[in-house]
Amino acid sequence: MYFLTTHYRSPLEFSIEKLDEAKAAFERLVEAVRTVDFRLRAAVTGAVAGDRLGEAVAAAHTAFAERMDDDLNTAAAIGALFTVAGEIFRHVGAVDGGTEALDAEGLSSARDLLVEALDVLLVPLPQSGEPQVAADMTLDEALTTYAGRLAAGDPLAAARVRDHYRAERDWAMSDKLRDEIQAAGFEVRDTKQGTQVVRRS
Repeated sequence: MYFLTTHYRSPLEFSIEKLDEAKAAFERLVEAVRTVDFRLRAAVTGAVAGDRLGEAVAAAHTAFAERMDDDLNTAAAIGALFTVAGEIFRHVGAVDGGTEALDAEGLSSARDLLVEALDVLLVPLPQSGEPQVAADMTLDEALTTYAGRLAAGDPLAAARVRDHYRAERDWAMSDKLRDEIQAAGFEVRDTKQGTQVVRRS
């Protein structure tokens, strides 16, 4: 990612600060892809297709292609990808805030663009070991295994139990599970699709 932030005809200035910026930029794109993965796997059937996200993805796709055709202007092409990532985070924030319905089609298109464009740039995405959806596990299984799984670095069962307590409006137990998950090294995110857990870098 670091080498792509400067045009290949221009000298590349080395600095630790720029390396850190490139690392943070890459992590934002990775997080955008993982966020879409979680939202789509947890989405209820019948999620709607909207206009704004799809239009933003189409425009970014065109911009990415044009920048790459413009003497391989990778720095500008990457800018189009960050536009898509920003739109993903805006959309899921609006979904959680209740102002937009989940646009599964738009999110899927956004993910496809990020993955395919990064592949073109020869920037591989890391394999995600993160459990995606807490609801994949039954409550009984989660209740009996979450402590051991969490101690072993797997927060899926704990997230499933936490979702149960949130649904029951047992905020004390919900907060307890949140604290336990965070203490195990994960960030806890409350979404319309349930508890999302993300390993802290």
